[in-house]
Amino acid sequence: MAGVPGSEARLIGPPGTGREFFWRDSNQGDIPLSQRGTVEAFQRDCENGVQKWRTAQVDYPKELSIAVNDSVTYNAAVDIRDAPLPADDVIVASGSTGFERIDVKCRLAARLTAVGAGIKIDGDSVMVNQEFTPLGVVEWSWSVTAIQPVDQELRLEVRPAILVTREDPDPNPERLYATDTEASFVTPVKVRATEIDHLKYWFDNQWPLLLGIASALSVAYSVFRKWFRDQFRPAAEAPETLQRKKGKTGKGRKSVK
Repeated sequence: MAGVPGSEARLIGPPGTGREFFWRDSNQGDIPLSQRGTVEAFQRDCENGVQKWRTAQVDYPKELSIAVNDSVTYNAAVDIRDAPLPADDVIVASGSTGFERIDVKCRLAARLTAVGAGIKIDGDSVMVNQEFTPLGVVEWSWSVTAIQPVDQELRLEVRPAILVTREDPDPNPERLYATDTEASFVTPVKVRATEIDHLKYWFDNQWPLLLGIASALSVAYSVFRKWFRDQFRPAAEAPETLQRKKGKTGKGRKSVK
């Protein structure tokens, strides 16, 4: 039986209950051939240019934990099998994993972006195209580095894809979606840091603000001081009054011979 590298077909089943063909893969486990047939049919349609929507499962980190200035791998996958494996068995995450149901097409593209400036993602922030493996799984990986000691967020965008509510009565509808439709998933990132890291970050970000406040207070004080002097010092006497006083003083004097 034809297969893919790392895979083999085998027969299993308790005695007396009949046997079923399974497809064993070293990474993805045992897959019933009946299910594998639906995956192959979808991929065959893709090869023939038939673009159909298929309900799948997207696996992604529900949360990540990173030490400041350290890097971890952000791993995400889309699984189009009828019975997808648990997210923990498909992706690796330095935190808890999660999943959502989405509708996808043959060829997928994904992008990971940082929500904020405190985290760095290696590579360009562009859509990365991937095709499904024969097993019906597609994966992406990015290296992310925490560069600030504050909690962050990452956003995974998958295109074309539509988020499907778990209460949807029709798990695999043939919807009329646009080919540029995106589904996005946010991952909170807990950044671990020391008190020194937090203190340095506070000074780096607050010191310019404190200098600006001090400068504004200095200007305000100068303006107030000038106003206070103008309000409470004696008003200058008019020139006519000064001349009149000088004349009176001159008439009252007697000449000394």
